[in-house]
Amino acid sequence: MVKATLRAEEYASGATELDGRLATKRRDRKKSCLGKQKHLSHDKAVAAAKALEKERSDSFEKFYGYACRYCKKYHVGHRSR
Repeated sequence: MVKATLRAEEYASGATELDGRLATKRRDRKKSCLGKQKHLSHDKAVAAAKALEKERSDSFEKFYGYACRYCKKYHVGHRSR
């Protein structure tokens, strides 16, 4: 594995070292909300989660509304393990 070194300007821009590659916080932010529906309130996200559970009632999946730390809105997802 090749070890990448961070230059001062890369570090200042928020880059981090990950398995020899540089990953920026901006890329992580984009990936975290990509393809997810944004809800304006926690109540609306919870209502969407319940509707999704009802829609997929045969799979017994449990969904929850949660606050996104990147976009400051709410998304629907599974509980973290």
